Amino acid sequence: MRIAKLGAIAAIAGTLLLVSRAPENTNAGAAATSNGRQLAPGEDSLSDATAAVVPEDDPAAALHLANEWSTRFPEVLTYVDADAVHFRFPSEEHVAVTLPENRMVVAAAPYIERTHPCVTHTMTTCRSELRNEPVEVTVLDAGRDVVVSKNTKTLDNGFVEIWVPRDERFTLRIDGRNLSGEAELKTSRNSSTCLTEELRLS
Repeated sequence: MRIAKLGAIAAIAGTLLLVSRAPENTNAGAAATSNGRQLAPGEDSLSDATAAVVPEDDPAAALHLANEWSTRFPEVLTYVDADAVHFRFPSEEHVAVTLPENRMVVAAAPYIERTHPCVTHTMTTCRSELRNEPVEVTVLDAGRDVVVSKNTKTLDNGFVEIWVPRDERFTLRIDGRNLSGEAELKTSRNSSTCLTEELRLS
């Protein structure tokens, strides 16, 4: 009888030992980033950013998506030139959403103290000083007629995006914080899509 009891106790102890040594990997099913880091709860997975999601027939929507992904998925390089909105994926896949024949978009960053030189606006990396700031944007053509006039806010990256007709020269004026700045805006096929140093507010 004593031997039977000892055998039962040993069996229970063995079971407890096995349970205590069970793996403690609570993230076994969690997704990981491209560098292997485990994602925090609610964090986006890079698998959500695929070429299939890019709206190839809607350049305005593509631009909006590129801005959104610049912080959610910085592994995807997004930028806009005079021809298209571009998405370059870690897999080296490239999607270009063609801009309209008669219009292009220019990103302008007003600043007071700090900015950076730029030619091609890269949503993934371009950051400016005045973020989420109310500004007044005015675009005048060569005859000083108003082409664009709007009150808006700079984006999270400090830029405002302006759609303008192609193959012309304009004057861009931005007012904010009771200051103003002006710059020449060109829209030829080889024009810059990023205006920074020219737009110091004073």
